[in-house]
Amino acid sequence: MRVMNKLSVGIAMAVVAFDSAPNNKKIVGLVLAIALLSVASVGLVFSLNELSGTRGQLNATTLDLSENKAELEVKRATIASLGNERDSLSSAVQETGRQLENSETALERERAEREGLEDARNDLKAENTRYSLVVSRSDQERERLQVTVDSLSRELANVQGRYDTLFVEHRELSETAGTLTEDIAFYRLAHESYERLEERSSAERDYSDLAISLCGSVEAVSNCATDQDGLVRLEAAYARYTEAHEAALAAYTAYSTASQERRGS
Repeated sequence: MRVMNKLSVGIAMAVVAFDSAPNNKKIVGLVLAIALLSVASVGLVFSLNELSGTRGQLNATTLDLSENKAELEVKRATIASLGNERDSLSSAVQETGRQLENSETALERERAEREGLEDARNDLKAENTRYSLVVSRSDQERERLQVTVDSLSRELANVQGRYDTLFVEHRELSETAGTLTEDIAFYRLAHESYERLEERSSAERDYSDLAISLCGSVEAVSNCATDQDGLVRLEAAYARYTEAHEAALAAYTAYSTASQERRGS
């Protein structure tokens, strides 16, 4: 393009120079025509060269456009992928937000539980302190009780010794009491036998006195000439005598049996 400009300027200057000569208009026209053809040829050559260069640039541009198009497609795919990733990230952000809210809620619950555990730990610490005091008092009380138990054990040993002595004495007393009981029972039988004999003797005397007073003698009772009232009195006296005699016989038999057993033992 620069060469064409310079050539055009040169032709214009030549035309002006030839045009200033008066008799050279035909020549100038011819020269001008030739110059124009030359200029056109040169311009055509330069145009072809520029067209070739432009075509090369167009091809390069087309190649660049193809590469840019491919790059654009890649960028579009990347943008689509980024959009999907953005949507995924948005969903992930929302899910993360929900998880964060849940985590904050869980953290609040954990803090509340931790506070509750701290309170429980403090309560347990206080309870442990009280328990330690109770254990200490219990140890002291156990020591005092151990001293008391040892003292009671010694006292129990003494009491056991006295008890054994008393048991022996009790057994001896029991044997003595058994002997005394047997003696008392024997003497009671002897006393009862004596009393029954006394009653028998008294009943016998009453009957004998009544028989003598009414009939003259005991032997005469069977032929006694007394009245009915005398007979009733005699029968009653004889019944008392018979009853006293049987009682005295039974008492004497018991006494005799006990006496025999006593001598046998």
